[in-house]
Amino acid sequence: MQGEKIYSSDKDVKYIFKEGNKSVNKLIVIFSGYASKDSKIKHKYNYMNILSDTNVHKLYILDDNGETGSYYFGQYLNFDVDSSVISLILMTARNYSISLENIITLGSSKGGTAALYFGLKYKLGAIFAGAFQTKIADLITMRRPESTDFLLGDANSKDYNKRYNQLNSIMFNLLNSPVLSNLYLISSENDWQYEIHVKPFIDKLNQLSINHDIYLSPDMQNHSEISIYFPQYFRKKLINELFNIHMVVL
Repeated sequence: MQGEKIYSSDKDVKYIFKEGNKSVNKLIVIFSGYASKDSKIKHKYNYMNILSDTNVHKLYILDDNGETGSYYFGQYLNFDVDSSVISLILMTARNYSISLENIITLGSSKGGTAALYFGLKYKLGAIFAGAFQTKIADLITMRRPESTDFLLGDANSKDYNKRYNQLNSIMFNLLNSPVLSNLYLISSENDWQYEIHVKPFIDKLNQLSINHDIYLSPDMQNHSEISIYFPQYFRKKLINELFNIHMVVL
């Protein structure tokens, strides 16, 4: 793809960087979701056209690990992709003198999970996540067996159950340390994944009194329609972050 580069670290990471106005001290990091099962392109960047008129720095990071992607973790949860991705993000931010609180992560479905993961783990400024998954092991064993093999290994291996439990709890465990990110979340009760993945996460946010913005779209009819309604949501909310209107009280 035009403009695509490779960042070499623990694991090679493919990315596209779009430079914005240098006076705008913001970086948006966009993560990719799963391609549809019948798609000829198994690894693709998301929301490139939607953000084309947003005059800030944009870093699109591809998840091409395994056959169809693996949530940017790494094979058998060795987290080499994780470390390479955050290294790329921090290098880009340093090149433009962008602080952690001015880094925004964004994505939907698998990309939404990644936006949450990197934003929460590395204490970045804001997170925009749509129709994300939290019980990842449950999801991939049911819907993405190729990711199951890549992330968890053979079901008969001695570490399989350990990895399974680790992957199912990894998103919730991120809430055990201080949350410094502004959280903007969208889903729909019409999405079958909502009750399984989104609602338990929202319940824990409420239990821990973690401030967040959650929008449940009445118009979104199924999971795949997040690609329609998520851009409408984040474009409205993004202005808060670009003009430093902070939701979280530290």
